[in-house]
Amino acid sequence: MLGIITVDDILWVANEEYTEDMQRIGGTEALDEPYLDVSIKNLVKKRAGWLIVLFLGQLLTATVIEHFEEQMASAIMLFALMPVIISSGGNSGSQASTLIIQAMALGK
Repeated sequence: MLGIITVDDILWVANEEYTEDMQRIGGTEALDEPYLDVSIKNLVKKRAGWLIVLFLGQLLTATVIEHFEEQMASAIMLFALMPVIISSGGNSGSQASTLIIQAMALGK
C-alpha cells in the first residue's frame, strides 16, 4: 500500500469533477485553475469553440430569415423562429454566468 486515502482527498476529487461537469454543462471546456487566475487568452481559447458554433448557427438563421423575408411577411407564424436567433446571445451569456457562479461557489 502506497498511502492512505482520506475523506479530504475524496471530497477534493469530487469537487474537481463537479466543477468540470458544471463548466461543460455551461458550454465551455473545463478550466484547470481558478477563474480569476486564468488569462484572457486561455478564457477565449476555452470558450471560442462553442461561441463560434453558436455564431455560425446565428448567421445561418439570419440568412434563412433574410432569404424568406417576403414569405414571412405573409405568414406571421414564421416569426416564431426569431427566438432561435435571440437564444444564441443567451447561450454565450449562459457560458459566462456558469463560469462566474461556479467560481463564486467555490470561493475562487
